Amino acid sequence: MKRSKLWLSLFGEFFVYLIFGILLVTGVAWMVFQARLDEGNQVSSLMLKLHGGAAMVSLILLGALIHHMRKGWKSRKNRTSGLTLVLVILFLVVTGYGLYYAGDEQLRSLISQWHAWIGLGIVLLLPAHVLIGRALRRKRNAGNAGNGVIADSAVNADSAVKDCDR
Repeated sequence: MKRSKLWLSLFGEFFVYLIFGILLVTGVAWMVFQARLDEGNQVSSLMLKLHGGAAMVSLILLGALIHHMRKGWKSRKNRTSGLTLVLVILFLVVTGYGLYYAGDEQLRSLISQWHAWIGLGIVLLLPAHVLIGRALRRKRNAGNAGNGVIADSAVNADSAVKDCDR
């Protein structure tokens, strides 16, 4: 089966899961070690540094995903979950910035709690976006197969008609 233009490459998909997995593991580990041990804990500090580094890589990754986002938006596919995912990630970027630069400790504590809980929500949103996209693609392919036409053949037929119109 030919991969859709909206699909990420296998490497791209792996990289998205790897980076978001690292962010999840280091974020949760930081919360656990921060809550159970004193502030000077080296493991907690290491997790925070790894989390920050992965966050920087995720910003580069988001830039690389702009093509995927534009294609998805133009094709009117999976917009709700995609837009929700992008907005949540932007919220995490802004709150992550706030964690570094908020001067007031009460504000920083509030930002930290929101960042942590919303960050955990990504565990549900990212797979939901992928599963919805796959379900939409299966539905489209099933509809095309029910008409006796394979999705790729329909695309090729459309291309041939456009070529004839020229």
